[in-house]
Amino acid sequence: MTDALADPNWSLALQPVQVEVSRGGDLGYTRGTYVLTATDPASKKAVTEKGRFVTIFRKEADGSWKAVQHINNAEAPAAASR
Repeated sequence: MTDALADPNWSLALQPVQVEVSRGGDLGYTRGTYVLTATDPASKKAVTEKGRFVTIFRKEADGSWKAVQHINNAEAPAAASR
């Protein structure tokens, strides 16, 4: 993650489209889309990946929410380096 944060092209935009909380109020999830931009190490050019994500949250004793699981998948492979 340190390398990603050092990348001047690195950016991540999450767009939640659904948020649900369990009846018990202790678990929840968000699902949506994302856009990730980063520098391709081979070409040194910025590349963008779009995809979908799901994040599961657990409510902590202090009332805050903690992400306990996250999964994402790209809509299509990233463009080839030129």
